[in-house]
Amino acid sequence: TTQLVVDASLESYNIELGILLCEELIKRSRDVKYRSIVENIPPDMDSEEARSSTWITMSKLYKALEEDYIVTSVFEHHTAQKSITKKALNYELNHSYSQAMKCYDEALQKWENNYWPEHLEPNSAELTFWQHEKLECLKNLMMWDDLADAVTNEVCGIPKIHTLENVWSLEDSDIYLPLLMDSFLKSPTKFGHLRRFIEKAMDDSSHSKTLKRRFSMQLAIFNLLRRNYEEARSYVGTGYDNFITEWSSLSDISIIGKKQQLQRLQPLLEMEEFLSFMHSKQKSQLFKGLLFKWNNRFPSVSYDLGVWDNLVLLRHTLLSSMKDRLATVKEEQDKMEDDDDDTNFSLTLNENDYYHSSLSISDSLNMDMLYTKKPEEKSTLSLKRITESVQLSKINLLLRSARASRKQKRLTVSQSYLKKIQLAWSEIHPDRMIDNFYFYHNLIKLMQIRAQEKQDTQQSLQLYNKIHKFLRSNESNMTKNDSEKARYALLKAETFKAVVERMHDGSIQESSFGSLSSVVDRALQNFNYAVSSNQFKSEAKAHRDFGRFTDYLVSNYQPSFPSAKDTLAKTVVTSYIKGMSLGRHECRDAFPRVLHYLEHYPSTRPLFKEQSPSLNPVDILPWISQLLPHLNGEQGVVLLPMLEQLCKLYPQILYYPLQISKESLSPKTKQIQQALDRFCRLVSNRELDQLVTSLNNLTHPEHRWKDWCEVIKIPFQAHDMEKVKELWKACYDDLFDDTKPYQGDYNKRFALLWAPQIKKDFGGREGTKLSQYTFKSFDDKCKKNLDKMRHTKKALRSGKIKLKFFSSYLSEYHGTGQLQLPNDGGVVGDDPVKIVGFDPTLLVMGSIRRPKRLIMFGNDEKEYPWLVKGGEDLRQDARIEQLFRLMNDILANDVQSSQRKLNLKMYKVIPMSTKVGLIEWVNHTKPLKVILEEQLCSLDPNTSSSEINLLNLAPTSIHTRMLNRVDRNVSMVHQYLKSFKKCSRKVVSEALGKQYASLPGNLLKQGIRQLAASSEAFLTLRSRFGKSLSAFNICSYVLGIGDRHLENFLLDYQTGSIVGIDFGHAFGTATDSLPVPELIPFRLTRQILEVFTPLTTAPEHILLNEKYRPRILRQLSNDESQLASQMDDSETPRTGFDLETVCSGGVLFDNMVCTMSSLNAHRDEILNCMEVFVKEPLVDWMKAASQEKKPAKSNQMVDDDDEEEDDE
Repeated sequence: TTQLVVDASLESYNIELGILLCEELIKRSRDVKYRSIVENIPPDMDSEEARSSTWITMSKLYKALEEDYIVTSVFEHHTAQKSITKKALNYELNHSYSQAMKCYDEALQKWENNYWPEHLEPNSAELTFWQHEKLECLKNLMMWDDLADAVTNEVCGIPKIHTLENVWSLEDSDIYLPLLMDSFLKSPTKFGHLRRFIEKAMDDSSHSKTLKRRFSMQLAIFNLLRRNYEEARSYVGTGYDNFITEWSSLSDISIIGKKQQLQRLQPLLEMEEFLSFMHSKQKSQLFKGLLFKWNNRFPSVSYDLGVWDNLVLLRHTLLSSMKDRLATVKEEQDKMEDDDDDTNFSLTLNENDYYHSSLSISDSLNMDMLYTKKPEEKSTLSLKRITESVQLSKINLLLRSARASRKQKRLTVSQSYLKKIQLAWSEIHPDRMIDNFYFYHNLIKLMQIRAQEKQDTQQSLQLYNKIHKFLRSNESNMTKNDSEKARYALLKAETFKAVVERMHDGSIQESSFGSLSSVVDRALQNFNYAVSSNQFKSEAKAHRDFGRFTDYLVSNYQPSFPSAKDTLAKTVVTSYIKGMSLGRHECRDAFPRVLHYLEHYPSTRPLFKEQSPSLNPVDILPWISQLLPHLNGEQGVVLLPMLEQLCKLYPQILYYPLQISKESLSPKTKQIQQALDRFCRLVSNRELDQLVTSLNNLTHPEHRWKDWCEVIKIPFQAHDMEKVKELWKACYDDLFDDTKPYQGDYNKRFALLWAPQIKKDFGGREGTKLSQYTFKSFDDKCKKNLDKMRHTKKALRSGKIKLKFFSSYLSEYHGTGQLQLPNDGGVVGDDPVKIVGFDPTLLVMGSIRRPKRLIMFGNDEKEYPWLVKGGEDLRQDARIEQLFRLMNDILANDVQSSQRKLNLKMYKVIPMSTKVGLIEWVNHTKPLKVILEEQLCSLDPNTSSSEINLLNLAPTSIHTRMLNRVDRNVSMVHQYLKSFKKCSRKVVSEALGKQYASLPGNLLKQGIRQLAASSEAFLTLRSRFGKSLSAFNICSYVLGIGDRHLENFLLDYQTGSIVGIDFGHAFGTATDSLPVPELIPFRLTRQILEVFTPLTTAPEHILLNEKYRPRILRQLSNDESQLASQMDDSETPRTGFDLETVCSGGVLFDNMVCTMSSLNAHRDEILNCMEVFVKEPLVDWMKAASQEKKPAKSNQMVDDDDEEEDDE
């Protein structure tokens, strides 16, 4: 049964294998064609309710992998029949567990009161789900007393006719047993019940074995609470043994399993340290050391809060026991003032140790120092001081736990920790208010989040008003020194900032805070105070927030006097520069925004000139392509010192962008032009000149001829014969001069073969016959020669070829120690890698432009493969990659996106001129097209891979026949356009159905499975595939990236990441300029959906069904309101179909929504980064602009040569 599979998987940590087995069982039970050939369908899969229960059972495995969004999606799309269940699941996904618990309580109450009619009653699977999830909510809220009562009711019944031992006989004992152990252990009133339960379990060998294997840590803590230290030591040893056994059984890629095992080590270590303390004679000396260690040893903020709460229970137990033990050493206290040896030190501690201990706590958590005496003083460690130290250590841990809870959006839990801090503080200072700044800091941050979450503007403003009053009433407790005063001002500034944004969004001019302008002034005053202090660690964050707020005001707020915007603009520039100098990466990403202000607000330029020397040049390098176009404006003057510094420090990195930009730059002042010439001299390098020339020679001369013709045609059409002859000479020298050094055998043979023909047609190097041509005759002659060149023997061959055929310079290069490995400025080391040589073999790719893989050898004894692409301006690809890098930073700093590990796989793109560039070769990848073709080949052993081509298969023939029925006498493009008018939906649906039937739908899934070495590897690859595809779909959609055919998707078969390549069509050009316009927002086909089956709930008959197609189309067009009116739940069973279901039930949909939300919150940063496309247009853009000026011809068609698909 699936329950057996799940139990075995959880016990053995083979979770991935268990998931695959469960998915296969679900798929077979759902698919009719399996029922006809598989007789032994599991008995627990033979009904709809049983299958629903199986989904729930399988979701436990996904929960163990911490894939909560998949768990939620499984219930929402496969099991949940009631709207209240979906509502509760959404609350859980947003960590609103208290609201979710209310929903489950309400649902269970309705069931008990027979609320639903008989035919609409929830099935047993959904009912069981409500009961279990209610317990999970109590656990996540850490309401241990309530959870213990709820578990007791479930185990013993109401009335309680059974004992806790009944848990062993329950079908869901694997759920109730951990909840029982945790809740009873953490609930003081239930400790006696737990003791009796454990004692009885130990009398049964089977139960005893289960407890020791699964709950050794809880048993150790249980015995520590009972002061049974020898028994506790035994269970600590058992815990280590269990760890070693289970760790050794985990696969190398079982990341979650390893993480869960490692989280068990800290409690075991600290219990071991405590037991050593209890058996030591130097207890007070060990107490000092342990206190120092524990005050600086905490779990990661991202760890599950159960880990934090277990540590809280353990530490509090251990510290209390240590305090009690030290209190009994009365005779040692009597010796404190008399002895000078180490025995005296046992209870006499140097205050300097506490000073440094508390300082490190302060550094890591920004806490106050625990002691106020000077470091050189000594004081006796009295019992009162011991008690105070223990309580402060507990408070320290609780503060950390409250912070971790808040960071994970578990607000109720964070609030409960803050309440515990108040109780702990009252034990040492019952007559004094808490004067620890970070207690109030956590509390106010918590209140700010709650206010931000309020949908109603007035309610939100009311809560912000309470925050403001709270800040004022506790000012004396929060401002004991300059650092705290600055942080206090920052909290006030953040509150006023949030109020301004709420008032502006709600178009409110007056509130309880006063007028909008007065709130703006108060926010600015507090920000100014906060950033004026350099005494606190949050200074960089304060500058970031101040810059963002003033940037927001410039864009959205109309001040009462005109000069105010200039003042705000200066503040934006100052804040971002200071934030950058302090290492704040968000300020670094905002550098294009600084350039924007330099252009539009001249008053910011002197400020920038004064403050820019504080910037780290490494932070500027990634933005050099954005910076250079600003030299065309008056703001360029203030950028010159920075550029000169970069040219001196990193001449070889600046060489390439300067060589490209100088062709398009036209500075308005003589000063900037002279500086630009000076910069070019600073970075000039003969070896780099020869490298660029040699890389350009790697492009086949046949393609270079076509490129030169296109360039020459522009002035030819404008009748600028002087420019034509100038370009013609350059073309001739490049292609037909056989005396040119280092050009390689292939290029030299081409020159010798074609120079006579060129001289005959055009008059040799001087172009004496060019004036005889019209534009059309010149174009025809160029194309005629190109056609002959392409059909010359041995021309344009692909495969491996010797490097010396194209460049003898590169093949003979042995390194001078000066030529650095090309770098895009993203990562710069102190000792850059130098090129010592090149692989003597090139790999020529089979795509139209014949790009070539070139391997460089570094002086670090590593190989660096690159794809050399000629005839293309790679600046667009480079800028797209830069935008992707910015988007990755945005996703990494968003809590939801980072937890889901949503990101894009990057690679370097280095434009070396407007004609040639390098693209980092991505190892361990395959194009999706190749994976599909390999699978097709495996279906027919008699067919070789070279004989398989997706475009020659039955689906293409079916599509062609459909278009031929429209009009077989016109081109495919015109057939496509006419099909919109003549083909009915029925015709297209039937054709699509035939295409689906002619090709297996699981080719991609099988291909990925074969790339995986194990079940864990396949599930890891699939999970990463889904996440990277979701992120890429949205990021490419935002940038309008098109031409997403199967060769432009690479699959990294080591990680499962999707790698997008070839961004020649971006910003919607695939819709505007391709002969067949690309209309889809991103690629989401049957093959992709099938990878996630059975999580995908969109079988092909649903996709083709007329009934559901309008719903899909409406959702794709974002018409959610119309869709919602037709799909109102109203407590009816689910029968419909929506876009979330198409998108693999949350595997893709939820991740795409999360990605879009993250990017939308930082849209200004993305737009700022895009300004370079306007300021420094690409060569292709300039060509397109000049073409648009020409009168369009009705019969003009796009040259097939322009439609190039490069597989990199």
